[in-house]
Amino acid sequence: MSYLKVVTDQSTLAMVRSWLRFILDPSNGQIGKFENDRRGIERLLQGLVDHQRLTASTPVATIANLLTVELYGILVAWGVDDQASPEQRLRDYCDVALGSMLAPYLVK
Repeated sequence: MSYLKVVTDQSTLAMVRSWLRFILDPSNGQIGKFENDRRGIERLLQGLVDHQRLTASTPVATIANLLTVELYGILVAWGVDDQASPEQRLRDYCDVALGSMLAPYLVK
């Protein structure tokens, strides 16, 4: 939520649309943006494993990839439909999907 909040609070919709064009264009050398964001989420998840909040069998890299794709998808959807709140879409995702995805890996 913090990542999304930074983007939505500090950007206009036009800036987000420009950013999307920039990161989606492989000719600009910014292919690493997605990977950088994915690694940040992976570090967060690994920290949960290290602190025994998630099990050692948690597929950290896979979940990090899925979460990054979801975050980028929310931003793309906002760029297409500015009436939809990115924060609400993320809350909906967390309420409906995230718990189910992480449930098998939560330390009891």
